[in-house]
Amino acid sequence: MAKSPTCARVTRDRYSASVLTRSSSTLVVSYLGWLSANRLVMIGDSVRYPRGCSSCRADTVRTGIEIVTIDFADTGPATLALVPGTNGATSVAPGLTGDTIYFTLTGDSQVHRYAFSTGQADVAFDFGGGRLVRDVCVASGRLVAIVDGSLQDGGDIHFVDLATGADSVGPAPPSPSGGRLWFARPAVTPDGHYVVAETRATGVASADLWLVQLP
Repeated sequence: MAKSPTCARVTRDRYSASVLTRSSSTLVVSYLGWLSANRLVMIGDSVRYPRGCSSCRADTVRTGIEIVTIDFADTGPATLALVPGTNGATSVAPGLTGDTIYFTLTGDSQVHRYAFSTGQADVAFDFGGGRLVRDVCVASGRLVAIVDGSLQDGGDIHFVDLATGADSVGPAPPSPSGGRLWFARPAVTPDGHYVVAETRATGVASADLWLVQLP
C-alpha cells in the first residue's frame, strides 16, 4: 500500500526567534531551494504594508534580511545557520553543487557566489553600475537574472554563460494591449536550454507564463 504524504512544521518558531528578531514587521520566507536531499536554502523577508494616507490602499514592501540554510540531517530539530555577508539579500539560488549558492543584494548590480566549504564569496557576474538585478537562477553553466525595470513590474531577462561571461538579453514578450510586458521570477530547466518566467504589465500582475529558449 502506498504511503500517505505527511507534513510537520519544522522551523517557524525557531526561525522567528533566532534569525528575524531584528524586525517588527511580518516575517516570511522566499526563494526556497534544495542544496541536497536534507538541506534547504532560503531568504528571510521582512514585509511592511505602508499607506500614503488613512484611506489609501496599502503598498507591499518586502525587504530581504539574510540568507539562511536549514539542515534536516540530524534526527533532532532542524539546524538553522545564517550565511555571512548576505544582509539585504533579494534572491538566492542553489549552484551546480550543494556547496555553492548564487545571490543578489539590495541596490547591487552584481550576482554573488558563496561556497560553504571555504566560507568565501566572490562576484559571479557584474551587470554594470546602477543596474537593478534580482531573481537569479542557475543551471548547467547558465545564469539567469532579471535586470532593470522595476521591483513591482519586473524587468528584462538576461542569460549569462558562466564559462565565457557572455551576456545576452531575452526578447520582450508581445502585449495584446500594445503596452510593455516585463519578466519576473524565472526558472531555468536543468539542462540550461529553456527558461519559464512570469510576465507582468506596468502596475498589473499577469497569470501568464512564457517559455523562452536560451541562445
